[in-house]
Amino acid sequence: MSWISDLDYLAMAGVLDFDAAAYVQGTKPRYTGNPMSVPFVPDMPQMSPFNVTPNSDEFINTDKKDDEIVKNSSWKKWLFGGTIAASILYIIGRAAGFKIKMPACLKNLGTKISNLFKRGRGTPPPTP
Repeated sequence: MSWISDLDYLAMAGVLDFDAAAYVQGTKPRYTGNPMSVPFVPDMPQMSPFNVTPNSDEFINTDKKDDEIVKNSSWKKWLFGGTIAASILYIIGRAAGFKIKMPACLKNLGTKISNLFKRGRGTPPPTP
């Protein structure tokens, strides 16, 4: 075995991903990546289509740029922003000492919701 075939075996095993022997000798590479992905012949002709490497990366992404992680519709964004703005105004008003009169339907909303959960609670009827 020679040092060239040793380097080629390292490339076949995935340790190297280029033609290391050509790199050491300063010659044109015989292959790129794993030599088993192309028919590997040590004495490959000079103008073989397998040893042609591209001049530049030609991958072009044609998808439009989409930076949003979560896709929310605009009405959800406006509703959330309005809720935050109303909350901030309420907190500022309470801190400034303004008396904010809540409508009766909103005052009793908490008790109505809690009564819904209390109805299901209680002792079950005795079984006969």
